[in-house]
Amino acid sequence: MPTFVGALRLRLSLPESGSLKEKRRSIKSVLAHLANELHVAAAEVGDLDRWQSAELAVACVANSRRHADEVTARAIEFDSNPEVLSCTHCSRDSRMSWATLPV
Repeated sequence: MPTFVGALRLRLSLPESGSLKEKRRSIKSVLAHLANELHVAAAEVGDLDRWQSAELAVACVANSRRHADEVTARAIEFDSNPEVLSCTHCSRDSRMSWATLPV
């Protein structure tokens, strides 16, 4: 049975963030939502020292390409308060988007 990996990178804008502490609180909430609701692995991977932006990596493992695509699409459209947090850019890593792993 093939295994599919969906990977994506999200660039977020946090215009209301006034400090790294506020940013980290917002990002922690987003990461928890992604993990708990979508069952994906997610981490902050860029813009670590910038107050008003963040870059997240999200990955999922699925038994079908369609399911991996659905999960990553839902990750792109995660619920957030647009006044506090908005997705400004999303990209799938072409090297990892849909890899079939040998079993």
